[in-house]
Amino acid sequence: MRKKIAIIHPQLKLGGSESVALWVAEVLKKDYDLSLISGDKADLGKLNEYYGTDIKEGEIKTVEIKAPRLFKNRFDALRSYRLARFAKKVASDFDIVISTYNVMDFGKKGIQFIADLSFNDELRRMYDPEPNKARKWLYEKSFLRKCYLKLAENLSGTYEDGWKKNITISNSCWTKQIIEEFYKIKSGVIYPCIAGDCQYIAWMEKKEDFVCLGRISPEKQVEKIIEIVKEVRKTRPSVNLHIIGKIDDPDYAKKVQKICGNNKDWCFFEGPMYGQDKLNFIARYKYGISGRSNEPFGIAVAEMVNAGCIVFAPNGGGQTEIVNDSALIYDNINDAVKKIEAVLCDTNAQENLRVRLAEVSHKFSIENFKKSIIKIVNDFTA
Repeated sequence: MRKKIAIIHPQLKLGGSESVALWVAEVLKKDYDLSLISGDKADLGKLNEYYGTDIKEGEIKTVEIKAPRLFKNRFDALRSYRLARFAKKVASDFDIVISTYNVMDFGKKGIQFIADLSFNDELRRMYDPEPNKARKWLYEKSFLRKCYLKLAENLSGTYEDGWKKNITISNSCWTKQIIEEFYKIKSGVIYPCIAGDCQYIAWMEKKEDFVCLGRISPEKQVEKIIEIVKEVRKTRPSVNLHIIGKIDDPDYAKKVQKICGNNKDWCFFEGPMYGQDKLNFIARYKYGISGRSNEPFGIAVAEMVNAGCIVFAPNGGGQTEIVNDSALIYDNINDAVKKIEAVLCDTNAQENLRVRLAEVSHKFSIENFKKSIIKIVNDFTA
């Protein structure tokens, strides 16, 4: 009889952290009786297209535990309390329970993947970019926020002394170090995998443009990226910027679109792209750039590297483990412009960086991810 595994993820939207949930399911589906439990309905067709998985109806069981309507687009800490309570209630029915998005108290030992630092308010304030100014007051330290977070903890039934029993897996060495130092627990590291094969385009045939990939949301700091490329264009006027991503914050997206409109000759808001179309589009360009500070991993950065781009990223976060070269890691706008100009005018540097990035990208292969997941599950059941 096959062992039963439950995979818990709060929402199965088209974002970054969902990749781990889908690929854990993909890796384990043939050998285990899998249940994917989430706060919304799993559209496997759409999810497969976006993440490169191939999970067919009937291969896994999907369970939807809806969030209260009041919390659908607000009150993040409260949104998944029903899901957390359900997971704790049914945990004894499964041989292994896995949270693929941050900590969860199952009432018994399980496995938890750390996707970001949002589950702890102190860590969030230390490392996450500031929220939208209109909502900043909601996140400030206060008695009211303390009561709100305590209510969320009580409703979800997720307590520190419970989730600390789990095996903890971080998405980067950067995240691992923070978790271990802050909580005094051990954590492993499994990098998320990057799926899909990009069409090959010779370097000299690629366009000397930049790609910015990711959700259109304030913490991604897209306006900073636009400013960087604008400064680079003063010496390299042929360089353009292509912004690709799903709108996550409509007000912020309007701001970005307005800036693009004011620079319409070189700054293009491409909107969302998925699957092979996204990979093939990115592969047409030489360079990528990220603006998000302290990104715990940076799956968009890894996707651009996998597509053959030379990618520049802010100093801090797991993304520095992806680009893995001081020539590509910047501290501020001026530093970014200086480092970009140095690479753009040096063909030898470009070749060396491309070779190095190609070597690093193997860390994020499906094969490496598969081996890591199988090992941790086998070790857990041994």
